[in-house]
Amino acid sequence: MWSLKLWQEILLWIVIAIDLFIFIKLSAIKINGISLVKLHWRILIALVFPLIFIFAFIFGAILIAIVLMVLFILFLFSLFGKKYKFRIRFF
Repeated sequence: MWSLKLWQEILLWIVIAIDLFIFIKLSAIKINGISLVKLHWRILIALVFPLIFIFAFIFGAILIAIVLMVLFILFLFSLFGKKYKFRIRFF
């Protein structure tokens, strides 16, 4: 039998709560008493949304890392380069 660590179990319950919240909010969208989003689409959106959120978070972290790396390389070039007379000052 396998078991989850505490942080994994907490994360799982958070994802389940987000899924339930999305499902309920999508159910509340009605026009003239008719549900705008059908049941199978509500289930699909509720299940896929956490994956999209995780991928967006990972993509944002990678993008920030690339920007910081480029800024650090420019800082090193401006610090040790003799050809150019500019220096990037952060403070």
